[in-house]
Amino acid sequence: MDTYTVNSKQRILIIGTYRSGTQTLTRAFSEIFKIKSLQEPWNRRLHRHKKHKYPECLKKVDCVKTLVHIVPPGVKNFTEFYTDMVTYFDHVVILGRRDRVKLAESFHTAEISHQWRDRYYLGENYDFKLEMEVHNWVCDLLVKVSEELKIPITWYEDLYSGDMDTIQKCIDKWSFDIDIQKLFKYIDPQHKYRLKNPKSVI
Repeated sequence: MDTYTVNSKQRILIIGTYRSGTQTLTRAFSEIFKIKSLQEPWNRRLHRHKKHKYPECLKKVDCVKTLVHIVPPGVKNFTEFYTDMVTYFDHVVILGRRDRVKLAESFHTAEISHQWRDRYYLGENYDFKLEMEVHNWVCDLLVKVSEELKIPITWYEDLYSGDMDTIQKCIDKWSFDIDIQKLFKYIDPQHKYRLKNPKSVI
């Protein structure tokens, strides 16, 4: 793809795993570019009373974020589905997390509290008995989709690192320009949900 400056006629798709910063990135794109977004159209937790039909729902907004393992009812082949889905967009960002254990810890913390945006602290003695098989399947699926689409994964650990050079390398993977200073307002690591100090939890 050529490099563009995003406007309302250029549309962005974000494909990611849970707990990898996809929601924050969607909000950033939506507010910076002033475009309408849709979060996880086939996630029944978010849209219990509303069905989003594919591909009609994609045409109503300029930015869509979907979790890689959550697809419309009836879809059996994930890679075929995403190969078709990307044709409705000008730009695609694939966002994942290298540290699968921390991904799982974050997921289970949110599951227990039923709060997906709350900040939290884990001490040294916690024990979730993590079911890594499920989390590994989701992460492996993202890798497979990335390879099939030939779009490199942007890693959470890099994008939310706080290091401007590392963040710029993430942006360079994308097919559009974005002001790094405006983006940093959203991805500043001080906003991370997981805290290093328990006294920081409010």
